[in-house]
Amino acid sequence: AAAAGLLHPQESETRELKDLSGLWRFRVDYAAAGFAEQWWMAPLRTVARMPVPCSYNELGQDRRLRDHVGMVWYELDDVFLPLRWLTQRLVLYVGSANHHATAWINGQLVGSHNGGHLPFHLEVASELANFGKANRITIAVNNTLTPTSIPSGHVQINLAGRRVQRLQMDFFNYAGLHRRVLLYTTPKVFLSDVSLSSQISSQLEDSDAHLNVFVSAAGAANVLLTLFDASGTAVARGRMPADPRRGGRLVLRNPHLWWPVYMSETPGYLYNLQLEVLMQVMRALQPTSWGVDDGAADPTAVRLMLHRMAA
Repeated sequence: AAAAGLLHPQESETRELKDLSGLWRFRVDYAAAGFAEQWWMAPLRTVARMPVPCSYNELGQDRRLRDHVGMVWYELDDVFLPLRWLTQRLVLYVGSANHHATAWINGQLVGSHNGGHLPFHLEVASELANFGKANRITIAVNNTLTPTSIPSGHVQINLAGRRVQRLQMDFFNYAGLHRRVLLYTTPKVFLSDVSLSSQISSQLEDSDAHLNVFVSAAGAANVLLTLFDASGTAVARGRMPADPRRGGRLVLRNPHLWWPVYMSETPGYLYNLQLEVLMQVMRALQPTSWGVDDGAADPTAVRLMLHRMAA
């Protein structure tokens, strides 16, 4: 799975989302035969309907399903992809799959991820998808805990020959697709990661704030930065390389500092930072918000607060 991108995808001028939440076809792999028989190559047989997102352990009254240790399979066979997405970068996003997941589209491997509770992004090669037609997405999820997993555990075989998960935690090992599954697009040239930090000068009067920005943008050489105050007025602009090893800096004159409620007439003041990757006929835009705080004890300390704008 991709290492970057823990934030939830959002629609914008250049990005589209397709939410795959709903009832998926579901099959429990009691015999651990799914990989040997290549279940992803054809539509699943002998299936039930399972809502996504949810924990499959808590649905129904089947103790065997509740206590199952091993693989379960999810499938959605009517995922329509618009033709206009053919020119875009396509990504499968899974908000959480406990604890190991492997995904296929139309019987072709997309990727895998190890580690529950965290989201992951898998880029879908354009030759794997059927644009303008229905697609079949298959996700196999394994809930087995090991001594190196988080949380950890181990498997024992009881007298009846059944696998039993021994837990080293004080809560039940709920499993399945716990968060939403999405398909989203970006342009071929796109922002992949942004890192922000800020500091202000030691003089509280006529002080400057320095916003350090490190951007990773695939296929781009430069990124344009524009900082807006709460009223929407541009207060700083700059250009920087799209290289996270180099970064750039914006200087904000006389910043409006961030303060908690009851400590300022304008508590929680935020600036909006817009990052633009220039393309031939369009610009990829990604706004974010941040606030500056001079710190209570150290006037040179800055607490950086990021605020995701509403989609």
